[in-house]
Order: sequence, then C-alpha cells, then structure tokens
Amino acid sequence: KGCVMNNVTIQSLKEKDIINIVDGKKLGRASDIELNQETMKIISLVIAGESKLFGLKKTSPTIINVKDVVMFGDDCILVNIKDENENANNISPSDFTFSKN
Repeated sequence: KGCVMNNVTIQSLKEKDIINIVDGKKLGRASDIELNQETMKIISLVIAGESKLFGLKKTSPTIINVKDVVMFGDDCILVNIKDENENANNISPSDFTFSKN
C-alpha cells in the first residue's frame, strides 16, 4: 500500500482495462468514478453494464471498491476481488500509486 496518484485524469482511467488478479478475468474499463462529496475521496470505479439482446437489455453496472485496487499500471488497473458484494469504504487517492516502467 501507499500509492500516489499523480496527474491522473478520469479519461486516463477510462482507457485502462480493469483486471481481477484472483482469476485473471478482464472486467472491463471504468466508465465513471464515485466520490464522497464531503471528503472528495474516491469510493469506487464503475464499469458500465453490457448490452444484451441486440442492445435492448443492459446488465447492471459493476462497482469496484477502491480498497480492492492493487495497482494502477500503465495499461491496466489490477484489482483483488474475492467477494463482489462487499460494501464500499472511503479510501483516499493518496493510498495508491501508479507504476512507472
């Protein structure tokens, strides 16, 4: 732990694949973030739901709790999700760093 988010834009987060290190599954890309309005801390990353049945039906969005983020890499965001139903906690962006290769 102890990562620093320097010069991060929402757009740069949207361009990174989110990968679960538990099973290696690509979960998608962040379509949005959730902030605590009082503390201005990031609570979660949101992956938009997928279109099904010729675009007529959409699955629910996936919410990734920021405490489950392991690393923000150059090309992807690694997360450790064992239980997808855990409640979101308020985690400061200063608790994370970006890898620089």
